[in-house]
Order: sequence, then C-alpha cells, then structure tokens
Amino acid sequence: MIIDKIKKLGQEAFLVGLGFAGSTVVVIAGVRVLTSLLPKSEYGLIGLLLSLVNFLSYTFGLSIGSVVARFFVAARDRGEIRFMFRQISVWVVRVVGLIIFLAVLYFLLNLYFQWNYSPLLVVGCTIFSIFVFLNSVALGIENAARLRGISALHQASFDLGRFILAVAAIILLSGSAWAVMFGFALSSFFIVCSHCYFLRRYFSDPANTAASCVKGENTSGSMIDTHFTRYLLPLFVCGAFQWVYLFTDRWFLEDFASLADVGVYFAVYQLSFAPAMLGSSFLVAFLMPIFFQQVSDGANRDNHRKVLMYNFIICGAMFCLVIVGAGVLYFLKGFVSDILLSKDYRSGAWIFPWMFLSGGMFAIGQQLLVSVMSKKSTTSMIPLKIVLAVLAVAIYYFAGKQAGLAGIVFGSVILNAVHLVWAFILTIFVHVSIKEREIDPEIMETS
Repeated sequence: MIIDKIKKLGQEAFLVGLGFAGSTVVVIAGVRVLTSLLPKSEYGLIGLLLSLVNFLSYTFGLSIGSVVARFFVAARDRGEIRFMFRQISVWVVRVVGLIIFLAVLYFLLNLYFQWNYSPLLVVGCTIFSIFVFLNSVALGIENAARLRGISALHQASFDLGRFILAVAAIILLSGSAWAVMFGFALSSFFIVCSHCYFLRRYFSDPANTAASCVKGENTSGSMIDTHFTRYLLPLFVCGAFQWVYLFTDRWFLEDFASLADVGVYFAVYQLSFAPAMLGSSFLVAFLMPIFFQQVSDGANRDNHRKVLMYNFIICGAMFCLVIVGAGVLYFLKGFVSDILLSKDYRSGAWIFPWMFLSGGMFAIGQQLLVSVMSKKSTTSMIPLKIVLAVLAVAIYYFAGKQAGLAGIVFGSVILNAVHLVWAFILTIFVHVSIKEREIDPEIMETS
C-alpha cells in the first residue's frame, strides 16, 4: 500500500516536473533566439506588455486555480463538483468581460490622449491576456484533479508554441513587438482549445464526478456557494498587490533609464529570476493538491500539523539550493551569458547571480505561504501583499532614480528578502495556532 502510494507520487512528480522542466528549457532557448532577432528596445517593450498580461494572470487566473486546488477534494467528496464549475464559469465570464472593457476603454481614451502604441499591439495584447487567463484557470483545475500528464503537456506546449509562432510572426510579418504578441496569442488559443477538450472528456466520465461518491450528489451546493467567493476575493486582492510587487520594476526602469535597459534586464530576468519562479510553481502545483487533500476540511489537526512540517523541510532544502546556485552563477556569469544571451545583451551578465538569489527567495516565500493557504481563510495574507507592494514602489522609485539598472536589481534582492522573512513569520503563526487550539470540527466553518 505504502509502496503503491510512493510510486504514484513519484509518477506525478515526474510528470509535473517534466512539464515545468520543458517550459524552462523552452524559455531559455526562446530568449536566446528572440534576443538575436529583436533590438533591445523592442524586447523591452515586450517585457512591459507581458507585465500587463501577467496582471490578469496573477490577479484572477492563479487565484481561481488556487481556490479550485483548495476545495476540489472537499467538493468532490460532498457531491458539489457541478457547483464548483458554476462558480468558475461565473468568474471566467466576469474577468473576460473586464479585459474586453479595458481594451475598449483604452481605444476611447486614446482618441483624446493619442498614446503612441500601435492598435495592432493593443489588440494582440488583449487577445493574449484573455487566453493566458483561461490557461491559468484550466491548469489550476487539472492540477487540482491531479491530471498530471495533461497539465505537463499543456505547460510545456504553451511556452513552446508561443515562442515558435512568435519567431514565425517576426519572420513573416514584422520584427516588432506587435508581431510577437500575435504569435503568443495564436499559440495560447490552441492551448486553451486543448484544455477544453481534455477537461470535458475527463469530467464527462461519471467515475470522476460526484455521481460516483458514496454520499451521492449534493443538490444544495452549500459548501462551495458559501466558501468559494469568500476564499477567492482575498486572493484577488493579494494577486493585484503581488503584481505591483513583482512587475513594477520594469516600469520604473523604463522611466529612469530606457527601453533598451528594460530589454537587457528582462532577458536576464527570464533566464535567472523566472526559472526560480517556475521551480516554485512546480512545487506548488505538485504539492498543493496533495497537501490540501490531507488537510481537507481542517478537522484532523494531526494531518494539518504534519503537512506544515513537511512544507518547512521542503523550504529549508530550497534555501540551500538557492544559496549554492547563486554562488555558482557569481563565478560563471560570463560563461552563462555568452551561451544564453545575444551579444548586444551581454552587458547584463553581472545581474545573473543577484536575480537568481532574488527569485529563489521569492520562490521560498511562496512555498511557505502554501502553509498559510491551508487554512480556511486567506485574509492574513492581505497585509503582507499590501506592504510589499507599497515597499516595492518606494524601493524601485528611489533605487531606480539614484542608480538606474543596478538600483532596480539590488532593490529586488532586498524586497524578496523581506517577503521571505514575513512569509516565514506567518507560517510560524499558523503552526502556533494549530498547536494551541482545537480546529473547529464542523466542516468548512470559517476559522
């Protein structure tokens, strides 16, 4: 029995890891190719546009995926899967409507302000934003249902397809940012269609839905209808402030330096900070459904405590790997830069170890916050995200103004160190709260 469980977890870890490893390799290769085809200013513009796309993904897509991961097992066991999909559908329609509204608002305001952005660029960015959001939601559902192979396939295909079609668009259409965005959008459309096919096939099987539960199908939907939005709204707030915390660096750099500097910074960011984030995403995608399945409704205090301890051990191992990796990159930064960056971008080689360290601390902090999210309330995370967002604006403004690119890089290191320490403190409070009091045994009662 134990051997079978270990074998199953090993298979899941391999599939999830394969998806994220594939994405990392594709991103590294894609950066090398795109930096060879695009001038630094155009690449910098793409970095700014992708930060706007990520606002929707971080604020809405990843938040909905986290709620699904938290409540999927409980919803399935209580026969409320269809109520969960009803809630997901409502929020998907709302967010897609918001994206379209913002695009229309931009064009209306542009009649007066005459902003210097191509209409094709805005349309491509809007379409890509919609499909990135839908991709995030679908990945959340697949990981919650532990469809590891399907999730890994889509994870790797998403990045591979967008870089291939971006290169094709540059060659066939134009060597500019709008062509890249249309390549990204077309690729993400195909991936979302694939998500829909596989998820529809999976959930159309009665064995995978509430119809197979010994408790039968719940017709009230009380648990999901009560707790889905209550758990989700704080995550929206956290996601919005986390976007400010993660992506305002590029905008301040563009303001105090140039788009060319943003291009160099963004290229190194994708090769050093982003892989650490992908590694964190791998662990969260793999472990969150398993941890939350053990925690379930929170009634079993011993299981909850074990999950938190396992997460602490994982974070300790991550910290050791980050320190070693940053040290290695410090001595090999020139060699790495020569291999992974086009010649015009190699002036940013010195950034590699510092951005890897910064990204690693962010990844560890995010993994620690999985322990906080194992509670039935996420409101304790809001002060963390708000303070970090405010701190990010202050640090990047003053550091960027005083030292330009170097100020932004070291500001990122300081900011993510604060994030790590605060996440650690929050996790300690969760441990203490579970140790000192009995968790309310009533299923899904608000803590």
